[in-house]
Amino acid sequence: MANSTILRLERRIQAEHQEALAALEQAYGQLAEAILIAARKSGYLGNEPLGALSHILRPRLEDHQLSNAVRELWASFFESFRQDEQAFEAKDFLDRASNLNIALNEMEEGQDISSDFAIQMLQTLSEFWPDRQHALSERIDLLINNLKEEEQKRGSSDLASAHSSDEITNTQTVISATMAALGEGADDEAPLHKQLEKLLKYYRDLLSKLRDQSQTDKKNHELFRDSLRAAASGEWEKGQAPELIKDQKRIVDAVASLLKDLENLENDYAKAREEMAQLIAEKVHLENGMAERDKRLAQYEFGQEEDTEDERLALYRQIMAAQDAGADASDLIARVKQLERVFVMDDDQQSQLHKLLDRQLETISKSLADMRKILSIIDDTRRYRPRLLGGSPYKLKTLPGVLQALRDASRDVGTFVEKLRWAQGVQQLTKEFKGWKRVFKEMVKLVSAIREEEGSPAISSTISVDVSSGIAALPVLLSRDVDSIIRGRSANKYAQNLHSIFEEVIDAFHKGLEKSVGHSIDRMEAPKRESASSAVRRLNNELLQLATYMEEHFHEAAENGYELSKEEAVLLDKQTELLLAVRAVDGACDILAGVDNAPEASFTKVPSGKGRDTDKIRQALSERTAWLEDVARYRIEQPEF
Repeated sequence: MANSTILRLERRIQAEHQEALAALEQAYGQLAEAILIAARKSGYLGNEPLGALSHILRPRLEDHQLSNAVRELWASFFESFRQDEQAFEAKDFLDRASNLNIALNEMEEGQDISSDFAIQMLQTLSEFWPDRQHALSERIDLLINNLKEEEQKRGSSDLASAHSSDEITNTQTVISATMAALGEGADDEAPLHKQLEKLLKYYRDLLSKLRDQSQTDKKNHELFRDSLRAAASGEWEKGQAPELIKDQKRIVDAVASLLKDLENLENDYAKAREEMAQLIAEKVHLENGMAERDKRLAQYEFGQEEDTEDERLALYRQIMAAQDAGADASDLIARVKQLERVFVMDDDQQSQLHKLLDRQLETISKSLADMRKILSIIDDTRRYRPRLLGGSPYKLKTLPGVLQALRDASRDVGTFVEKLRWAQGVQQLTKEFKGWKRVFKEMVKLVSAIREEEGSPAISSTISVDVSSGIAALPVLLSRDVDSIIRGRSANKYAQNLHSIFEEVIDAFHKGLEKSVGHSIDRMEAPKRESASSAVRRLNNELLQLATYMEEHFHEAAENGYELSKEEAVLLDKQTELLLAVRAVDGACDILAGVDNAPEASFTKVPSGKGRDTDKIRQALSERTAWLEDVARYRIEQPEF
């Protein structure tokens, strides 16, 4: 049973093989027939399929002939240009066919041109030929026209012919001389047009070279310009753009180096400015505190400090004796610290006091910054609240640093208070001018009359008292006129009349000036027995002193015609903001006054409410500033446990 099954399978496999072989044989026959039909179309006469396939695949003679014909036609077109046309007309066509020429040159020797490429070359030649034919036609037309013109000239008179001959000869001479000057061999036997053609060819070649050189120079210039821009903007790196000329590259590198040097200089300049600002701040701080400090040191040296110094020396001896004896000297040490400028407090106390004082300093700093925006008469207030602690001359993280900053901030507030009082004084002075006008006018009238009697005009009579500048300048000139009168022979004659009016003038001048400056001005005391002429001399000296004092105090206002600037006028409206800074200084003093061993604090109350008196504000601030200067010299020590 198994054997029969295997036999059936073998017969079935044989049958399938026979069927596949028959199908393959049929397909082979069809393929061979198709190959023979295709080969016989191209001239094959045999019956072998392999021979027919070889006949189909071999190169055709027609394709080779077509390739050679297209090559010859292509070459003959470009060889048809004359020598004088090579630089211009031929170059134009070569540029237009550059892609095809490159492809031809890349082909191997003997390689046939494909049909598609041959068609492309023929289409290109079909486009070139009308342009070439048109150019030849134009040249022929030009030659025909020239020929006609020559024939017309030949038909003219002999004189014209002779003249033309001379011109031709001259032209030939010029061409020959030009060719010789250019170093080209001149052929005098050659026709004139050949010589001219040779000369034109020289200039055409020269023009072509100049055009090429111009394009090269243009590209080089653009590259040089772009490189300079990159160097100027900081985008240049060494070794960039190697095609630059050596000198140009050196210039670009120098510009890039100059830019880096400039950046370094700017950084150095910024650092130098910061250092200079710190030095200036320290200098101003030292200058402002020098006079008052010397005064305070002198007070400590020659005043009450002598007693405390002796007492400290005695205590030092007692402490040393107690320590030698092994006794407790803590009470004696505490007494010494009370006599010295020392604040004894632990870290927590220092931190709490530092926070309280720093808040007051911040308030003062903000007010000063607002005032400084109006009138810049103090150093930059950012040193009190710097963004970086390195930008401040104070160690603001420490309690002594805050104390020093509070002292200097109080001085800056005082500067603005003084400026405010000065501006109020200018306004007050202009009001006083109106009251002085009457008494000065009467005095000038009397002096002028006396000077006329003596035969010389009065200088003061030339000044107009109707303007502020005139009244301000009048006292000095009036003093000169009075001095001339009292030095004359008739001084006693006019002394009594002068004294009665002069006393009134000095009283009005003195009182008005005191109101303007905001403090008392000492006057010269009159002796018990004084003659009228001596009294006039004394009053005249006092008049000159008061005039000098007014000029020194209000010289800035005098330069502006006793008119406040816009900034000074705005400052007058900021008295409330300035008072906030004064109260912040007062708050800092109140905080410090409660510290153990602090100096005695006895201050005038800071004015408040409407109608605040600037003089009282100035006095209150001056007391607190002096007290802060004393506190700023204190040391901070930790308590001993």
